[in-house]
Amino acid sequence: MAQEIGSVAQAEPSGAEGFWPKGWWAIVDFKIGIIPLPIFVILIGVIGGFAATGSVPSDILMAIVLLSMGGFACAELGKRIPIIRNVGAAAIFATFIPSYLAFHHLLPASILNSVTQFTKDSNFLYLFIACIIVGSILGMDRGVLIKGFLKIFIPLACASVVATIDAMRDEGIVENAATIGQQIIGPGLRELAQRHPVIGEVRGLGAFWALDLVSDRATRAMLAPYGSSSEAMGVLMSEAKSRGLLTFTNYNRLHVVPPCIVTAEQAKEGLAILDEVLTVVDGFYTGG
Repeated sequence: MAQEIGSVAQAEPSGAEGFWPKGWWAIVDFKIGIIPLPIFVILIGVIGGFAATGSVPSDILMAIVLLSMGGFACAELGKRIPIIRNVGAAAIFATFIPSYLAFHHLLPASILNSVTQFTKDSNFLYLFIACIIVGSILGMDRGVLIKGFLKIFIPLACASVVATIDAMRDEGIVENAATIGQQIIGPGLRELAQRHPVIGEVRGLGAFWALDLVSDRATRAMLAPYGSSSEAMGVLMSEAKSRGLLTFTNYNRLHVVPPCIVTAEQAKEGLAILDEVLTVVDGFYTGG
């Protein structure tokens, strides 16, 4: 009898300690998604406070709180419903419940405006979609992933290459580039070289040409030092841009590389603009 009374007496203190600390830690260990329940409740209060004032910040911290709280809450609901939880209810609920609430204006306007502003300013949706795709790929079995790549992507890549070659052949793109190069661009650039001493050399083929720009033809002194640029090249680019011509330069070299589908009229227009620009750049020529 004395032993029973002693055991009861020993049990009473443990009953008194049932909530603290064990009960408290049991609550903390209960999580909504990855958020402990007490923190979840506090964050709900913070969001509610901001919503009550009608001004919810749209910065990244508040956006993370809003998106994670809403997503985890809906996912937790989906995980606890029998049957459908086995067919991805968590992801479905996290996606469609917020969309439903937003569509029917069941969420405070300040919260909707905050999330909308954040996603527009940060392009968050691109990151979200990329994470879903990458996460799905990395979560696949390695053997299945390799077999799928070999069966799908390699044939798709080869088909894309073949379709591109067929399109270029059927539309005469290569022939057009060769004709424009032989009849318009090549002769036009060589004519510019005769008028502009800053052009040291013309070379190219088809729709891919380059001009070596020099400050002295006799010494072949480069208009811009190797590995760098110069004031003259800066003037060339700015003058061309002001006339609607985008340039591709590298050190003292000016590339003339229009698209292979360029027309004769467009090529002549570009050469005319280049003639005007080189007239300005000739001012940097120091040779005899």
